[in-house]
Amino acid sequence: MRSIFGVLLILVVASGAHAQQWNWLSPLPCGNSLNKVVAFSETHCLIFGDMSTVMLTTDGGQHWSLGPGGLGSNLVDAFFTDSLHGWVVGGLGG
Repeated sequence: MRSIFGVLLILVVASGAHAQQWNWLSPLPCGNSLNKVVAFSETHCLIFGDMSTVMLTTDGGQHWSLGPGGLGSNLVDAFFTDSLHGWVVGGLGG
C-alpha cells in the first residue's frame, strides 16, 4: 500500500514540475457567443457577439483581430451600408 502511495505521490509531483502555462485553445479566437456576421468582400469580414465581442478579418478568415470591446453588452445585430458606415444593435440581455 505504501509503495502505491509513493508512486502516486511521485507522479503528482513530477507532473506539477513540468506543468506549462495555460493557453486558450478552443474555441479560438474567443469563447463568447457570436451573433452577427457582416461580410464586405471575400476577404474582409466583421463578427459581433456577446460581451461586446468584435472580430475582424482582412484575409478571408485565416487570421482574426479582436476589437476593443469593453461595453459589457451583447451585440446582437448589425447593418452596414458599406465597409465604413453601419449600425450595431446591442443590449444587456439576460
